[in-house]
Amino acid sequence: MNKTFLIIKREYLTHVRTKGFIVVTLLGPILMLLLMAIPTIIEMVGTTTSSNVGVIDRTERYGDKLTNTDFVNFTILDSQTNEDSLKKDLKANNLDGFLLISDTPTKQGNAKLYSSEALPVDVSEHIEHDLRDMVRKEIVADFAAAHSGVSEGLDSLLTNINNVHATISTINISKEGDENETNSMVSIIIATVTSMIIYIFLCIYGSMVMTGVIEEKNNRIMEVLVASVKPRQLLIGKIFGIVGVALTQVLCWIILGGIMMNVGGQFLQSAAVGDLPAETAAVDDSMAASVWNALNGLNLIGISAAFLFFTFGGILLYATLFASVGSGVDNPGEGQQLSILVMLPIIVSIYLAIASFRDPNGALAIWSSIIPFTSPIVMMARLPFGVPAWQIITACILLIATIILFIWIASRIYRVGILMYGKTATLKELWRWFKQSN
Repeated sequence: MNKTFLIIKREYLTHVRTKGFIVVTLLGPILMLLLMAIPTIIEMVGTTTSSNVGVIDRTERYGDKLTNTDFVNFTILDSQTNEDSLKKDLKANNLDGFLLISDTPTKQGNAKLYSSEALPVDVSEHIEHDLRDMVRKEIVADFAAAHSGVSEGLDSLLTNINNVHATISTINISKEGDENETNSMVSIIIATVTSMIIYIFLCIYGSMVMTGVIEEKNNRIMEVLVASVKPRQLLIGKIFGIVGVALTQVLCWIILGGIMMNVGGQFLQSAAVGDLPAETAAVDDSMAASVWNALNGLNLIGISAAFLFFTFGGILLYATLFASVGSGVDNPGEGQQLSILVMLPIIVSIYLAIASFRDPNGALAIWSSIIPFTSPIVMMARLPFGVPAWQIITACILLIATIILFIWIASRIYRVGILMYGKTATLKELWRWFKQSN
């Protein structure tokens, strides 16, 4: 037992005395508070100006009852306004979009929200909420008029009221005047799935590089390898090898996903045109049509290509950072503690992606999708909602430039760090290694 306690003491003191443990222990509460405060900070910073939405109400029953809020202001237009002429130049009318109500908004297509750029999700949700309440009040008024105040049929009335759902079709207008119907839920699902996959891959494959570097240091394999291969070649080979594994997995997922989307798309198309037998129809026709139109309006090939690029670029960037951490420590436990500093931008990216779902064209979403440390995740969160080409190109160029820069920096640190044993390097020592490397 004495020997067991000596081992316990040695293991405990070895880990407690490491600088990584001390730094994380001291900074841990601060980092936790920061992570807890990030949603509030993003909500405050991400608040956008009010959207101006024109209203053309052919029924003349709903438009003037829509309520203005902090994020949307309604302008009532003449009920006979020509929507085609309004589509051509929204900005000239000081509008971000316009709502066309052609009939009672309980069926798909009776209320359409047109915009040249994606409006915040809060706008469409607010409109649907207002229209739903208006229709419910109409049902109550019709019931009271028909029954002269008698409560007969009240159960049926309440059932009808609870079943009321106001729906609007959101339609984006391109510069060429083309119209594409969008569906916020479809866009959010695609954005969430692609963003989370990249997040998981950054964590898994980044840590894999770091763990491999540490194990090779501890096994003294590095001493043999660097006798035949330059450290920079070793670093690049290790990183690209891991990235190749990740891309193989991504390609398999894209192929399988394409097959499943093709099967699901055929089902939705059949449901949308009413070809399914009544007993096998699993979705409402209007909803199926909306989802099918939204999928057709998305550039799925472009989104898939961007997904591959940002997955590849994101893993390259963060694998380089993880390799730098691994070259400066001696054991996996300490490496995992210090890797929190590398993980922080990845975690922040998830919060930023969630904020981008609600306002994909807000300043916070735009800048965080361009900055290289957050762009792999946030850009994928914005793409299904439509992103200008110049923003995508800028994000790609900055990501490539940052990868090249950090591979150069990491290779200089890696050259010395992989042959250092016995202690964890300080920031001062890392800087000295960088300056001394050729």
